[in-house]
Amino acid sequence: AGDGARVPWYRAVWTDISDDQSIAKSLSTFSAHLLHLREALLEADARTLLLMDEVAVGTDPDQGAALAQAALEPLADLHVPTVATTHYERLKLLAASDSRFRNASVGFDFERLEPTFRVQLGVPGASGAMLVARRMGLPGAVVDRAEALLGSGQRDIEQLLEQIDRERRDAQRETEAALQARAEAEARENTARTLERELQDRLTRLRRNARDEVVEDLRRARAEIDEIRKAAR
Repeated sequence: AGDGARVPWYRAVWTDISDDQSIAKSLSTFSAHLLHLREALLEADARTLLLMDEVAVGTDPDQGAALAQAALEPLADLHVPTVATTHYERLKLLAASDSRFRNASVGFDFERLEPTFRVQLGVPGASGAMLVARRMGLPGAVVDRAEALLGSGQRDIEQLLEQIDRERRDAQRETEAALQARAEAEARENTARTLERELQDRLTRLRRNARDEVVEDLRRARAEIDEIRKAAR
């Protein structure tokens, strides 16, 4: 969190995270998510913090994405503070058409297959499924076929998001390097200023000591002159 970040007091924090499917309760993954979503729609308000992981997942992706958007819109109408993670392209595009929503993405290093643990506001992230599949050793022919089935439009969007993420990470590294260089330059400048002050203090002391010695010499000279005058008289 940035400096000055503040979180208001919530009467409740509701979560829909992980998988609550249950054979005993005849609940599939999708059904379990719907129960949580129904509860939020019926009871959440502006003093409830709602955290949802993969809204309406576990069914046909197109239908799940439509349900997710249809549920998030009334939550926005009620001003319920909501953080919802998703891989649905429909929800990624929602922020572009509805100012009540804002995209954010969690950085992921596709070269090392590791999260960067940095949240970037304003830009959706790439799912990176094809790239991760290749990195995990899935046969190249399978991934190639999957990309062909995906279609050029969807593939281009995914590649664009991956490119944006790489450029953002490069810019972040450049910014960090610039900040480091600036901090080092400021440290050198502070050291130089401290040394300059020390030298100035030493020079002032030397001048003061020299002046005191001159004054003492003048005092002795005057005393000798007075003695000579007395002797002359």
